[in-house]
Amino acid sequence: MEKPSFAEDSKLSYLSPNLAEAVSKLNENADKNDYLFAFFITIMSENGYRVASLYNPITGKWNEERIHIPLLRDYKLPGINAYKIDFILYHTKEVTCSIIAIILGDWMLINLVPKGTSTRCKTRTMSIQVPKYVNLFNRDLGIYWHLKELSMRFKNELFAHVHSEMIMELGVASPCLQGLPQEIKAHIVKNLDRKSRENLENCSTEFS
Repeated sequence: MEKPSFAEDSKLSYLSPNLAEAVSKLNENADKNDYLFAFFITIMSENGYRVASLYNPITGKWNEERIHIPLLRDYKLPGINAYKIDFILYHTKEVTCSIIAIILGDWMLINLVPKGTSTRCKTRTMSIQVPKYVNLFNRDLGIYWHLKELSMRFKNELFAHVHSEMIMELGVASPCLQGLPQEIKAHIVKNLDRKSRENLENCSTEFS
C-alpha cells in the first residue's frame, strides 16, 4: 500500500509523516478537539505556514528541527473553551494569520484571521462537527476519518481566500485570477468568449 505524503491522504491505519509527528506531541489526556487542531496545524504547515513561535525575529531564523510543536496550554485561551495559534508564511515573513477555534459541544467553529489592518483581508469562518472526523473510542479503527473532505472544506472555504487576499495586499503574484500580473489578466480576458467575459464582468468590478 502506498504511504500517504500529505495529511489529507492519511488512511485509517496509517497517518502521513507530518500528521503522525503532530499527533505524537499530544499528551495522553488529549481530547478530540486537540487531535482536530493538530490536523489543522499540519495542513497549514503543508501549505507553507509555520507556527509563529518557531521563528526568532532577532536572529531571523527558524527552528528547523521541528515542523510542529505540541499543543501547549498557551494555545488554549484562558477562561473559555477555545484555541488560538499564530502562523507566519515561511518564505514571506510579512504574511501572518491566526487560527481561532471555539468549541461548542461537539462542534468546532474555525476562524482563519489575517493579521494587519487591511480591509481587503477578511476573516473566514467554518463550522465542523468534530465526531465526524475524529474517533477516540475505538482507535483500532483509526483516529481520523474523512480527512480529504475536511481538508478540501478548509482550503476552499477559508485558506484559499485568506491566503490570496494577504498575498495580493503585498503585491505578490498568487495562483488566483486577482493575484496574477496585470498583463496576464488582460491576456486571459482578451481570449475569453463574449459570454464568459460578460460573466466575469458581472462577478468582479475589476473587469467591468
